[in-house]
Amino acid sequence: MAGSAKPEAIDNGEDPTEPTHPDLPAVLFVSHAGEAAGAELCLLDVATASSASSIVLLLSDGPFRPLLEKAGVRVEVLAAANAFHRVRRETALPSLSALVSIPPIVRKLAARARDFDLVYANSQKAFLVASVAARLARRPLIWHLHDILSLEHFSRTNIRLDVALANHLADKVITVSEAAKTAFVEAGGRPTKVKVVHNGIDAAPFLNVDKAKASQEVRSRLRIGPEPLLGCFSRLAPWKGQHVVIEALAELQDVHAMFVGGELFSGACHEETLRELSQTLGVAERVHFVGQQNNIPRLMQGVDIVVHPSTAPEPFARVLIEGLLAARPLVAAANGGTPEIIDDGANGLLFLPKDSADLARAIRYLLETPEAASAMASRARTGAIANFGREAYVTGISDEICNAANVSIRYS
Repeated sequence: MAGSAKPEAIDNGEDPTEPTHPDLPAVLFVSHAGEAAGAELCLLDVATASSASSIVLLLSDGPFRPLLEKAGVRVEVLAAANAFHRVRRETALPSLSALVSIPPIVRKLAARARDFDLVYANSQKAFLVASVAARLARRPLIWHLHDILSLEHFSRTNIRLDVALANHLADKVITVSEAAKTAFVEAGGRPTKVKVVHNGIDAAPFLNVDKAKASQEVRSRLRIGPEPLLGCFSRLAPWKGQHVVIEALAELQDVHAMFVGGELFSGACHEETLRELSQTLGVAERVHFVGQQNNIPRLMQGVDIVVHPSTAPEPFARVLIEGLLAARPLVAAANGGTPEIIDDGANGLLFLPKDSADLARAIRYLLETPEAASAMASRARTGAIANFGREAYVTGISDEICNAANVSIRYS
């Protein structure tokens, strides 16, 4: 899930038939990705609750399409050229083939946008083409910014381009955290255009899991005994910080770590790098890679501690809310939007980013004080249900859609 494990398909036990808001405008949701990572799962909730006249247009086919269809969302695929998808946000200048691929996408998007009241770009890459298309179609545009515009994530050229397009072409920029809003404004974005709406998650799949049975199943799968087990739920990437967890294991006797998630880009080899690190540090027998998985709620409640070790600022890690809802002790790197979710010492523990010794200290504290860890986990679930529910999230996004389209909505 994102920011957590990136599943090919997710069966979270929810009823796919969700109530829609017929008073919402007809929205053309645009996403460049066919995968089902965190930003896409957020879009799934919004699109499911939108009017029947809205659709999700994907610029790449993949596991996200059947996930939307299962939820009753209408989907279209406008496959962009491979050159367009090969452009990375860290790249300063796109190739000539990538530049040539953009105008046909814009023209097709503009033609499609004329059938809708509003265009909603759900990713940075989708925004680059949807912003121009929406202007050509004379339709209002929302950019849902799921990222932090920082040099750890984007090239300086991309940041400048994103901000310029947002200032001149976007009617509203929705950010997922105050940290993401601050980064946008500090990069030159107009603060009057920005609205913060924290992500929300349905708590139901996390509430009826037998933790003891889940723990037994996970340990049987990993072929380990009752030793402490950490869970790290994220796609495998250098900035996600899995290496920091492996380094911390070298300071923690008999502690195991399970890494749930795969590599986002084909040809990536970060898992191999992590395996080599675990061999070098002598902890390979305590490191377990299980790849992409479907039943995240059950896997989370099968571990003793959830760890989120990102080395670069997180805009809003969905996995943190999942960890809170799973009522597991949680340790996270103190960067980006994470402190907006984790109140250090109350519903989880924060550690210094990139500091494996500080991570080991936090883990050791939770293992040595089980009563404090249990109380922390209990408060975590209660607070997550109150502050990061799916209904509040969908309502917040729907309000911004209506404001941008200049229509009112009646909630029943």
